[in-house]
Amino acid sequence: MQTGKSVSIASVLADLEKDGVISAQSSAILKTQDREIPMPQIKVGFEDPVYAAIVIDNSPSMEPYRDAVIQSQNQLLQVLRGSALCRKNALLVAEYLFSGSLRQLKEFTPLDPSGNDEVPKLTTANYTFEPATALYQSVFQVLQDIAVYVEFTRKQFVSATFTISVITDGADNHSSIEPGEVKLLIQDMRKKGYLRKSVVVGLTGTDLTADKVNEIRDVMGFDEAIAIDRNPSEIRRAFDMVSKSIARG
Repeated sequence: MQTGKSVSIASVLADLEKDGVISAQSSAILKTQDREIPMPQIKVGFEDPVYAAIVIDNSPSMEPYRDAVIQSQNQLLQVLRGSALCRKNALLVAEYLFSGSLRQLKEFTPLDPSGNDEVPKLTTANYTFEPATALYQSVFQVLQDIAVYVEFTRKQFVSATFTISVITDGADNHSSIEPGEVKLLIQDMRKKGYLRKSVVVGLTGTDLTADKVNEIRDVMGFDEAIAIDRNPSEIRRAFDMVSKSIARG
């Protein structure tokens, strides 16, 4: 949920660095592209919440698999609604689409077991395609969002953790951020206990091999790489694996 106000990355990082929540090196990297982010409204519950960021490639090469991605994302939400985290009202989901730029469909939003929530489903109207693949840049911006939520949850004495899942069919070709910078941020957030899981799913084919998917995992410091074939059944299986990874943590 948002308050209608915004906050700059730099102002949030000053407090996080001062209190030792993130390292000075991470703070310096995150401040290189300062921007305003909507100020979250943190709702305090009985369980420590998990914030799940799901980042889906919407470059033109994904268009042949549009229907499979839409169906699989809808099913992913249904699987997550059946998780223990969701039943305890402790799971919040933010969905992003990335190509040459990053587009957040909606901020982190509580997922309801009965489906009475505002977490968006992918449709042919919102899953549209734009050129380029700014993979590292997009993950960097998601980590900026996570840093803001780390600050506002701790101000409410909420012990929140985060997961990030990326689904792509190509290597980066459009970022101004280096993968080593992303890796440092991932390692720091993991070390400090905020990032509980990071997964990259790669649709292999002409431009992406299983080895390249593993390389993407390694250069960004992610926990897990999943290489799948480019067909609807494999795409459904990949989204199912992502949902289980989020629920499991």
